Order: sequence, then C-alpha cells, then structure tokens
Amino acid sequence: MSLIAWQTVFCFFIPLTLASVVDDSYSSYEDAYDALLNVFFPIIFVVLLNVSGRPGPTKNVILPLLDDILYNTVTWAIPLIVSFSYNDLLSIRIFSIINMSLHVLCAAIALIRHKLVSDVINYVHSLTDRGWLVNQHLDAYIWTGTSFFLICFPVMAIPVFWIDYITNNQEFDSIALLFIVLFGILSASTILVIPAITKLRKRTAVIFFVIWFYSPNFLQTILILLKWPINFYFVKAFVFVLMVSLTRSVSYFTDNAPPRFLATSTTTVQVVISEIVKKHYGYEEKSVSGIQNQMNEVQNLLDELQRQLDKLQSKINETR
Repeated sequence: MSLIAWQTVFCFFIPLTLASVVDDSYSSYEDAYDALLNVFFPIIFVVLLNVSGRPGPTKNVILPLLDDILYNTVTWAIPLIVSFSYNDLLSIRIFSIINMSLHVLCAAIALIRHKLVSDVINYVHSLTDRGWLVNQHLDAYIWTGTSFFLICFPVMAIPVFWIDYITNNQEFDSIALLFIVLFGILSASTILVIPAITKLRKRTAVIFFVIWFYSPNFLQTILILLKWPINFYFVKAFVFVLMVSLTRSVSYFTDNAPPRFLATSTTTVQVVISEIVKKHYGYEEKSVSGIQNQMNEVQNLLDELQRQLDKLQSKINETR
C-alpha cells in the first residue's frame, strides 16, 4: 500500500516540476547564436595566431586573401550593408561605395602584380636604410602608393565624413559626442603630422602609421554598431568579423610573415608597418609575454563590447 502511495505522489509531482521549468515563450535562437560565436572565436583566435608563421602553399595564398577580405569588410562592407538596411542613410551609402571603389582598385592592382612578402620586406629594408621614398622600380612605386593610401586615406576621409554626418544630422547624444572627439583627434593628428612626416624620426612616424591604419576603421565599426545595430544577429556577426580582423592584424606583429605570402594590398601595408616597427623598436621574434599582453587586451575589448551589446539588446527589448 505504501509503495502505491509513493508511486502516486512521485508521478503527480514530477510532471508539475518539469512543467514549472519550461518556458514556452522562450526562443533560443539569439542565445544559441551568441554561444556559438563565443565558442568559435577563441578557437579561431588560436588557430589564426598559430598558423601565421608556418609555411604552406595554400596558406600562403588563403591567409593574405582572408586579410584583404576582413579589412575590406570592416572598412566599407559593414557601412554599406547598414546603409541599405536603413532608408535614410544615402550619404553613408555613397561614401561606402566610393570607399569600396578605391580599396577594390588597390586590391586588384596588388593581385595583378602577384608579388610575394619577401619582395616587400626587401623593399622596406631599403626604405628604412636609405630614406622614406626611395623607389627603384614599378613595384616600389606601387607599394609606396598603396601603403600611403591605405594608411592616410582612411584617417583623413573617415573622421571628416563622420564628424560632418553627425553635426549635419544634429545627433548630439553622448555616443555621438564621444566619437566626434575621437575622430577629431585623428583628424588633428593628420593635419599636424603629415606635412612634417619626412622630418619626423622613424620611430615616431611609425607610431602614427599604426594608429592611422587601425583606428579609423575600428572606430567607424563601433559607431555603426552602436547607432545602427540592425538586429542582434548582425551585431554579433559584425563584432565577430572585427575581432577576427584584429586577430590577423596582431599576428603580423607577433610573428614574422612568411616570405612566400602573397603580397595583397592589406598584407603589404601590414608587413611594411610591422617590419618598420620591428626594426626601430628592436625586436624580431615574438615573445610569450607580448602575446599574452595582446590576448589580455583583446579579452578586455571583448568584455567591453559585450557590455555595450547587452545595453543595446536591453534597449531593443524595451522598444518592442
């Protein structure tokens, strides 16, 4: 009799317990998407850093092409996608198309020339030994022009465009004001430094090159994610692309680029910058502490971006 009673109680309470933990209104798509990206990013981070210095004919072509794709995605593809997703962003669309045309032209020229990183490294060593603008052949002119364009054009065009866009649309919230200040600093640095670039010490000039090449696209992407997020999936995808792009960029400074790497436009610029940095700041090989510091910086950046995304998601939920 007692056994029957226990079975009755057990069968009665178990369904109630199971029913109480089931939320029929919950949709797992966003959380599953978020979890997958969080799982795969550290894996891709480690893989991309570890394969950078290893030889291989397929990798020598695929990784430089990946760098070009990532850089162009961050530079003009993300703004272009956003401009087509919103109806009132015609000026951003036009700017992105112009940006796309110029960057695709640089990429096409580099692919047509089909040179290797070893050629670029020899050219860089010649530059740093004999002066900034020593040109001996057509490829030297192309590498010089590509490097200066991809370094100087974004830092001159992107800040000016966004400052003008924000002020003309009178979007003076805290985020807009912050980016006006940041873009203003970048613009001021170009006005003050570029006219005197040949007179600067190379150790000083290369610092500006690093800031000018990486900062504008990064700031532009963060601004777009904060102001025009489209939806949760696009935000997470854009952040993922940005982080993978930064991971690949870090590898040029922590590893020596393989000499047989295809010299795409983005690869050329990053090799030029990294080789000058290594030459004038006295390191040739990657150090464990340096890599650890880079990983810590990336992790801090990921944490900050996650906090911003959580705020955005809460705002989106409130407006629904």
